[in-house]
Amino acid sequence: MREHGVLNRILLVYEEGIRRLRARTDVSPEAFRKSADIVRRFIEDYHGQLEEKYVLPEFEKQKQLLSLVSILREQHAAGRRVTDTILALSSPADSTRLSPR
Repeated sequence: MREHGVLNRILLVYEEGIRRLRARTDVSPEAFRKSADIVRRFIEDYHGQLEEKYVLPEFEKQKQLLSLVSILREQHAAGRRVTDTILALSSPADSTRLSPR
């Protein structure tokens, strides 16, 4: 559960960044990039991989909560796509996209 707590805190960083962008105030792309780096390395590559390798297959093996397992796999894939997008948009070459217009 602590690992999910890390993700919840990073989502708060994203929400605050979005709020600032909507308010047309400057937002450091680094805040998004560093958060996305943590998500990629810790949440996706470590925590998510453990779930996908050990936890979810057990539910599938037991034929339990299969619709939930399917949704979780879809959420993991969607999360990876979101992280890819955040990393791309917050890279130094694209960071001008994060400044207010």
